[in-house]
Amino acid sequence: MDSPQFQSNYIKQKKALVRAKKSGSPNTIIDACNAALASFDQHGYPDQWHDWERAKYDAQMELNLKKRAW
Repeated sequence: MDSPQFQSNYIKQKKALVRAKKSGSPNTIIDACNAALASFDQHGYPDQWHDWERAKYDAQMELNLKKRAW
């Protein structure tokens, strides 16, 4: 799985996740994670795939907390 295409895709998705996290928008983070996970389905999953799952979960929790805010 360490082909140049695999590595290039990983780097692209990692950069997108960092940008999404810096934006501070949970929706942007969720979108980036969904795009990355779909890309991993096509190109193969990196060892750190759980970083995207965790970021997506955290963003969803943040949205849920905002909905419950009094």
